[in-house]
Amino acid sequence: VTTGEINIGVLTGLGFAVVLTLYALLFEPVNKAVKSFNQKKAGKIATSVICTVLALGIGVGGFAFANVAKHSTANEKQTDYVIVLGCMVRGDRPGIFLSKRINKAYEYLNKYPEAYAVLSGGQGNGEDISEARCMYNALTQMGIEPSRLLLEEKSTSTKENFENSVAMFNDMGVGM
Repeated sequence: VTTGEINIGVLTGLGFAVVLTLYALLFEPVNKAVKSFNQKKAGKIATSVICTVLALGIGVGGFAFANVAKHSTANEKQTDYVIVLGCMVRGDRPGIFLSKRINKAYEYLNKYPEAYAVLSGGQGNGEDISEARCMYNALTQMGIEPSRLLLEEKSTSTKENFENSVAMFNDMGVGM
């Protein structure tokens, strides 16, 4: 919220925080109601089902997180082309997450001076320029040669970022 990024993850976290805050404020009445509810057979069954679903959700979430963490290591393999995905632009300046992506792209392009980057991202609400153009401006100001930067400015989602970037590679004759 403090960065201006509003998405389902942020909203879920805020919702969870509100529920926990309400529970803390209404601890006694909530516990009394749950105890009363659980004295009936239907209440015990409902509570068991809810607890089972929550436990399964926590287990699946933990498995998914562990899987992502396990496979999120830096890849040291050099490639001639990288795709840099767009993210929120504030006016004509990169948001906090896009700034981090720009910095990583800069590091890679500096390390591999023969590499090219496809900067992928269209122009969304509240953005004066496309996400791709914002990345281009930042990277060229950092000293990256403009000819090494390819702009894909039509996409409006991550799926389109990849589809349009792959189409650019195909048009250039770069095998994927």
